[in-house]
Amino acid sequence: MTPSEPQATPVPAVRVTQFLPAPLHDELVALMAGWVPDPAGPAGPADPALTAFADLVCAAAEPWSALAPGGNPIEGVELCLSAHDGAGRHDKARHTRGRPAPPRMMFIYTFADQRGASTGGHLRLFDEVEHDGSTQAGATSTEFAPEDNSIVFFPADCHYDVTRTQGRRFSITGMVLGGSEESTDSVVSSLPYEVRPTPGPVQHLLEALLHLRAGELRPDEPPAADHAGTDPGHLDIEPFGPELARWLQPVAEAFAGASLQADGVDGLQIYLPSSRQSAPSGPGREGVSAMLTVAAELAAPWPLALASGAASERILLAPGQMLLLNAGRCHVWHPEPVQGRSVVLCVVHYRRRDER
Repeated sequence: MTPSEPQATPVPAVRVTQFLPAPLHDELVALMAGWVPDPAGPAGPADPALTAFADLVCAAAEPWSALAPGGNPIEGVELCLSAHDGAGRHDKARHTRGRPAPPRMMFIYTFADQRGASTGGHLRLFDEVEHDGSTQAGATSTEFAPEDNSIVFFPADCHYDVTRTQGRRFSITGMVLGGSEESTDSVVSSLPYEVRPTPGPVQHLLEALLHLRAGELRPDEPPAADHAGTDPGHLDIEPFGPELARWLQPVAEAFAGASLQADGVDGLQIYLPSSRQSAPSGPGREGVSAMLTVAAELAAPWPLALASGAASERILLAPGQMLLLNAGRCHVWHPEPVQGRSVVLCVVHYRRRDER
């Protein structure tokens, strides 16, 4: 009797076509146009287009999180922007967005400059075969031909390869990161911050209030001692503050791993030219703050500095993005003055439900 061949199981995967809005797709193509690979490898800060791309990947990956077992939340993205030709792969930039965590799933985004054509570059996901108690790559595979502006999500632990490219094409390869499920109602996350898209209804509400109440703009009184230059103006958003806090509370609790309650909404803070926060604020009492970028008309980037212990970092927030931070463990400030017309922020505060 001949033993039966082990049964091969296809690897689950999802392809999303027309993944990026046309302006962001074209920005990435322009970023790669005329680029000459550096033998030393990628260097320098990531382009803002990669930050926008990473945020879209986080949002798009959430519905497909079943591709990776465990049910852990999506924490961030690590990615690498590359060019491919007959000589191989050449990396231009690497970027990490969000919190460090184990890999949850992989993705490969492909795009091309339409002035040239390429062949090859097929993603092959090898079927899995159980052999001697371990999972191995089978002889068969599922193949995805590279398609402009498309992305494929697949499990991080599967066997895969990409065939050699003839011609020239571009890709962004990376990992969607997932965190630990360990959390309790009495501990706020020790990881200090996370950037994610602002929920659509919240962003739309704040934009409408900014438009309707712009005539009520007033300077803050008294001026904050840690601000230099022009102090931000303030627009009251009541009676919508409690509703806004309720909208964001599940997001804040998911970040904290704790049960929270609202602790105040600062309203719309409008930073005009020369506004800056010259000294770090915080850390405050244990809890979570959500800083939402509502609108920005800038002539130059306006970085937000964060520091926690010996670690520090500068990040950029675009309109429609929110920063979640552990208010008890993180200093935050804007060290540079605003260059441009204005930036509008809204900050919502939460404390642990067991605090009074």
